[in-house]
Amino acid sequence: MAAPWLKWLSRCLCLFMSFVLSVSVSKSPSSPLRLRLRSLGSGVEVGAGVRGSGGGLIVSRPQFADSLRGRPGQGYYVEMRVGSPPQLLNILVDTGSSNFAVGAAPHPFLLRYFHREMSHTYEGGGRRVFVPYTQGSWEGELGSEFVSLGGEDGKEGKEEANVRVNVAAITRSNGFFINGSNWEGILGLAFGSIARPDPGLEPWFDSFVRQTHAPDIFSLQFCSQGEAVGGEGGTMTLGGIEEELGAGPIWYTPLRRAWYYEVVVLGMEVGGRDLGLDCKEYNYDKTIVDSGTTNLRLPHRVFSAVVSAIRQSSTAERFPAGFWQGEQLVCWRKGGTPWHRFPPLALYLPHESGNYSFRISIRPTQYLRMVQEAGSEGDYCYKFAVSSSGSGLVLGAVAMEGLYVVFDRKLRRLGFSASACGDDAHFPQTPLPISGPHPALPWSSSVSPTTSSSSLFSSPPPLGGHAPLSPPSAPLGGLAAWAASECAYHAPRIHDGALLRVAYAMAAVCGLFVVPVCALTLQAHCGRRTRVTARPTPALSDSTALLK
Repeated sequence: MAAPWLKWLSRCLCLFMSFVLSVSVSKSPSSPLRLRLRSLGSGVEVGAGVRGSGGGLIVSRPQFADSLRGRPGQGYYVEMRVGSPPQLLNILVDTGSSNFAVGAAPHPFLLRYFHREMSHTYEGGGRRVFVPYTQGSWEGELGSEFVSLGGEDGKEGKEEANVRVNVAAITRSNGFFINGSNWEGILGLAFGSIARPDPGLEPWFDSFVRQTHAPDIFSLQFCSQGEAVGGEGGTMTLGGIEEELGAGPIWYTPLRRAWYYEVVVLGMEVGGRDLGLDCKEYNYDKTIVDSGTTNLRLPHRVFSAVVSAIRQSSTAERFPAGFWQGEQLVCWRKGGTPWHRFPPLALYLPHESGNYSFRISIRPTQYLRMVQEAGSEGDYCYKFAVSSSGSGLVLGAVAMEGLYVVFDRKLRRLGFSASACGDDAHFPQTPLPISGPHPALPWSSSVSPTTSSSSLFSSPPPLGGHAPLSPPSAPLGGLAAWAASECAYHAPRIHDGALLRVAYAMAAVCGLFVVPVCALTLQAHCGRRTRVTARPTPALSDSTALLK
């Protein structure tokens, strides 16, 4: 039996350790930084609190947040201050690249650019970098500079982050800057493995997390535009989650690989009808979430199937072929856009732990993008914002409208929720942007026909409940693991031994041809030299040798 003084000593130690832990927790980072994405007009509506798909209220407060401005066709941007003294620039938010770059030379489409010579903290490295995109490219000089965001000069109560980061000073570009877009640089938020010129270049967000000790997570809220283009474009939050930016549960799907934000699509519907394609078709050669891309980009076969399904659903309208290729516009009088003739699109993604999926709906007000500059007065003209892709499926800005997307880099997952600033005015009867769980999966036919879908996927929990991670009737590792194995694109690889055998065989074939050719060439060369030297007249010898 322990002595009383030992019990007293153990209690003192426990009290001391609890005090130390409380002190260490109090030094943790403060609330995240919020950066709003403004468009034009009214502010953001505050919606219901964001709850995780497990039912618990998300209490992770972000480090910083601020407004996003812009429109899907021209990109969403955030205001940042670069250099010392600070130079104010609008920077495009791009989750499909990893470089932070700013215009640093005059350009017809830039109202302002970064003057390196005016900043006493800019450090140029003299290293050149070239970055190509799906559309456009730029090149410039790599350097480092202090960049701040969050707070506003002369205003109190707003937290500010000021970090030294790698920055590319763009000196030449081709099809990169957009006339009238109002942004002068790009903020690549993807992982460092795709950074240019090499993966060793630390991206902006990695530097931000390292220097501020913020959690490795950020989120983007995109507001629906509808016909009334205006209001806030949305919000970018760094270091956590803002509860009021989402409405409804957050549905998480795992990241397949840390380079782009790559996920796996299980299936796709048009007007509630499954396209009937093998799930591998949707993910060829990858599926990524990219805020820097305007359209919903689909692999060639998927694009053809979607266009065919939309045309069948809207038989009353006859559009030219160029409209479906994004080359021509269609116009209606104000208030006369026949939204009801166009079906919603839907993509299914696997839940990260449960054996069920959730659905992301893309409405006609999203994939028919209004072009303000076109049409006569009183007309609304639209461009088809779904396009064919040779580099995989891309969930671009038009697909992210009306969503609150959480990029949880630490846990390698993406979360999707309905945005609190979404606009449901045009479609009160259509599905919400995010819905689930969905146990009846139209793509389950792609599984072996000898296995019923009911034996593969367990019944989902009630909304907000907990699902078993791997019930006996579920695929090994859950639906997400099954999707990564059966639906994701796997590049063909040749085994090292087989490759070595092929190399030896090719070398042998080359040897069979090269050795005789070399022997014949040497023999002809020696014979030619003998004949030339035997001739008595050099001039004639030269002439005869040339003729032969």
